[in-house]
Amino acid sequence: PRHVRGEIEAGPRRARGGRGAFVERRERREPKGPRRRSTNMRRSYAIGFFAWLALVAGISVAAYTVRGPTCVPVGPVSDKIGHFFLIGALAFFLDGALERRALVRRPIALPLAPVLVLAVAGIEEYCQRFSPRRSSSLGDFAADLAGVVALTLLSRRLDARAARAAGC
Repeated sequence: PRHVRGEIEAGPRRARGGRGAFVERRERREPKGPRRRSTNMRRSYAIGFFAWLALVAGISVAAYTVRGPTCVPVGPVSDKIGHFFLIGALAFFLDGALERRALVRRPIALPLAPVLVLAVAGIEEYCQRFSPRRSSSLGDFAADLAGVVALTLLSRRLDARAARAAGC
């Protein structure tokens, strides 16, 4: 049946192929709870994700080519901070753009965005082993993991706060 936004239209509709049976039109239901979000909010998360992805991809390409620095001159901690925020922000924006979708719901809800971001970050970190200009380390991946977890939780907390303020 064709769904109608808003109120249910008056009058029944004849079902196709039926023997004169009538089917009422159903109202399209809006999602409830934390998944309810305006299209503008989702669009903002998507724009943020693609802009941030362009930044991270640019940094990664520059690091593999001669144009980028081979090490961060400030110190080893700044590299980990960079991994934390660069990769964590990807998960922040992607989680919002995908509306907190889960990869699997049972036995526990495994969030899709952090899994995707960590898979790509892990592959990229492993590929650094084959580059003479890059070095692969578990410390960098641990910083990626910490950033993804922390900023995904922040994203969900901000979303819950916005939903409470909107009265949802």
